[in-house]
Order: sequence, then structure tokens, then C-alpha cells
Amino acid sequence: MPVYKNRETQRVEKVNGGEGFMIRDRLLSEEKIAEVGGKCTYISQITVEPASSLGIHKHEGECELYFVTSGKALYTENDVEYEVVPGDAMLCESGSTHGIKNASDTEPLTFVAVIMQDPE
Repeated sequence: MPVYKNRETQRVEKVNGGEGFMIRDRLLSEEKIAEVGGKCTYISQITVEPASSLGIHKHEGECELYFVTSGKALYTENDVEYEVVPGDAMLCESGSTHGIKNASDTEPLTFVAVIMQDPE
């Protein structure tokens, strides 16, 4: 089936030590990702509620791509902060740290997150 509906959606608090809440919408289940194979291990649409954030965390043996689809954010990678807007993509490579904060107190931030294993 090429269209996936009724996906697993979860509201989570204080992700990676961040503040507030985010809503995680897994675009493909872990089972489907394993079935199709490849290096992608996670793909979700993330909604960060106003005045909320995902805390700084490190990736080892994998990289993570964020693609902003709506809202404004402050993205931090290796202690450097960047303002990001819809259309911006950020790639956190293995061994690096990153986190993201919704820059708005009234509007949600939405982005797609994809985690891929490092080449062997």
C-alpha cells in the first residue's frame, strides 16, 4: 500500500531534556522501515509546541536530518545557534550534538526528522 494513514502519533514531554511538549507522527513504522531495508532507521513529522524545545543530544553511528516545514526555530549544533525557517534543512553528522527550540510563544514549529545509519 503506497499511502499510510492512521499512523502512530504520540505527545511527548521534555524530549532529550528540552522544555514543554512535542507531537511525534511516525511517517513509517519501525516495522515498515525494517521491511524496506536501507540505512534509514527513523522518519517522523515533529510538531514542537509554542515555547517548547528538544534538548541538546548527541548522535553516534548515525546522522539526523531536520527539514523545517512551518514555524521559526533556533537550531543549535555543536554549541553554535542558527535561526531557521520553512525550507531550511539541517544535517547533524555522527559525533555531533544538536537540539532545536520553537522560537514562537504562540505558533507551533513543524519539521520532518530522518535518522540514517552511517555507511559501514
